[in-house]
Amino acid sequence: MLTSHVAGCFWLGLPKKFTEMYLPKEDVIVVLVDESEGEHETKYLAEKSGLSGGWRGFSVAHNLQENDVLVFHLIQEFRFKVYIVRANALSEVDGATDLLNLGACERKTESDVKNFENFSVTVDRIILDNEIPHDRRVKYYQLCCSQKSYLHDQLIEMLSLHLVVGIILETVSISDAISSSKPSSYRDLKAWDDTLKSFEILGMKVGFLRAKIVKLLTLSSDSEDALQCKIVEKANAEGELKALEIRRSSLKEVIENLAHEIEAMKIKAQNIEAAFQEESKAPW
Repeated sequence: MLTSHVAGCFWLGLPKKFTEMYLPKEDVIVVLVDESEGEHETKYLAEKSGLSGGWRGFSVAHNLQENDVLVFHLIQEFRFKVYIVRANALSEVDGATDLLNLGACERKTESDVKNFENFSVTVDRIILDNEIPHDRRVKYYQLCCSQKSYLHDQLIEMLSLHLVVGIILETVSISDAISSSKPSSYRDLKAWDDTLKSFEILGMKVGFLRAKIVKLLTLSSDSEDALQCKIVEKANAEGELKALEIRRSSLKEVIENLAHEIEAMKIKAQNIEAAFQEESKAPW
């Protein structure tokens, strides 16, 4: 959070690329849901790509301070779940690299990820297994096994447990979405990468998922480029065909007019020949 976000004008600008993809082009009411499920209405100004009216109330109600970090999770249309990471929990943060070097939650060694029966999601010695649905925990276990480590074991200290659970669940959801994505999923892949990037800043080990997205984006981009070329080629061919059809219609009309003129000239020629014969055979 910057000073302008939490004092004075109380204005929060949102990433323009994100707003173009997921928010409307007109002003709307956006609901912010805090970690206690409290709801706060704010006014989203499309032209300025940011939150204005109502943001001050949210900021004051949650005692937001400069350098606090907020994670916005779009859970429904015009509804964000907001997780707050206090500045004092970040210690002295100079950037994403420093974040990853901060003290991690209770560390687990690579050998800890052995089997699902012994797999437990623990943060600050608090077991979060009951907060994660069984099927999601199985998939998270599989992700951890693939990397031979707990993906959350380097999350920065003092994160809200609700935020940690949310990060884990969203990571699993994104991994599923990546697996079922298609070449046409370019925009979705970009959005997932942005989400994973924010998790990575907080210490979540999702680099392998981001690497997969980069590969898929390259393939998707190549596919999209080839598709666009064919679309343009088809449009050009259709344009040429339309021009030819117009030309054909015009030529057909010319031919029909010439046919009428020829018939008229034939009749005229016959009349002239008859008159000529009559005149040539007339007496002197």
